[in-house]
Amino acid sequence: MQLLVENIDYALPLRDVFTDFAILMMEIQDGFSHDASYNSTTHVLQLASAMRPARHKGAVSEGIPSWVPDWTGTMHNKPLHHSPINKDASSGIPKHHFEILTLEDNRRALVTVGLIHDVITAVIPLDVQALLGAVYQAKYALNNFLCSIATSFDETGFFPSNSADIYTPTGQHIISAIAVTLVADWEHTPPDSYFAQDARFPHQFLEQLRSSRHHLPEILHKWPAYVKLITITMRGRSLVLTDSGYIGICDDSVRTGDFVGILSDTRIPFILRRKGHALSLVTKEACPLSNEREGVFELLGDAYVHALMNGEAAELLGSQLENSLRTLCIL
Repeated sequence: MQLLVENIDYALPLRDVFTDFAILMMEIQDGFSHDASYNSTTHVLQLASAMRPARHKGAVSEGIPSWVPDWTGTMHNKPLHHSPINKDASSGIPKHHFEILTLEDNRRALVTVGLIHDVITAVIPLDVQALLGAVYQAKYALNNFLCSIATSFDETGFFPSNSADIYTPTGQHIISAIAVTLVADWEHTPPDSYFAQDARFPHQFLEQLRSSRHHLPEILHKWPAYVKLITITMRGRSLVLTDSGYIGICDDSVRTGDFVGILSDTRIPFILRRKGHALSLVTKEACPLSNEREGVFELLGDAYVHALMNGEAAELLGSQLENSLRTLCIL
């Protein structure tokens, strides 16, 4: 694959330089073989939210679209590994190449097709720093975290009345589902982690969790590798609950009312926030956005949603998929 860069205008505003570079990086996807699991568009969108700049008024990078990485910032969290060979959250959604729209203020918007799958109903932060302290501190922090989750379950009516403590999308005990979610289903385990050395080790951990009657804080001292993996995966992230009964992890800037989106030809879910007040910026001739099948959003970051990482969103919709697809304009 040959990548050509030409006609660089160094007099452009930094916003436009970064936007041009993001578009260039997303377009190199065309140079990969069709069976490649790496997806450059997914990676660019992940970096856009992971790079957290100090966007104070008058900053040189002010006005950069939410889908464009701001290279003046620093990594707020580690992007989730989006390329497991047999996993693709957007599987089943028709492929749609992104389009770029120029807005009235000369910013550019990313337009694609996808699903607004769910709504965030609760956001539960985890004190990652406390997990790095003494065992009793880690147990205390994790116990408080689980208590906050239990409170959110009650407040949101998370469980159907006939299935308390069961994670409906998979049928497993909710603590097992939480344990898997906090490490993004092990897919993002670093190569040097204990859990990466043998495929049996994650299963052994979950089996011990079941045998301990799901007392997750009580087995932390036996599995320091699990604690380390949580601190890697959850830095800059919170656990979330959704209206449809899913749990997941995503950027800690997410709030209740934000949406779980599955975008065409992106391998993991992304969290979106509606930007209704921004409709006037969009060139109406290019993208009317005039009905409920369309919308203007801000990109908040990648997400791991347990039991929604391998095409389940499209599969659940079945024959209703086409009617559920929406044109999404991301500012």
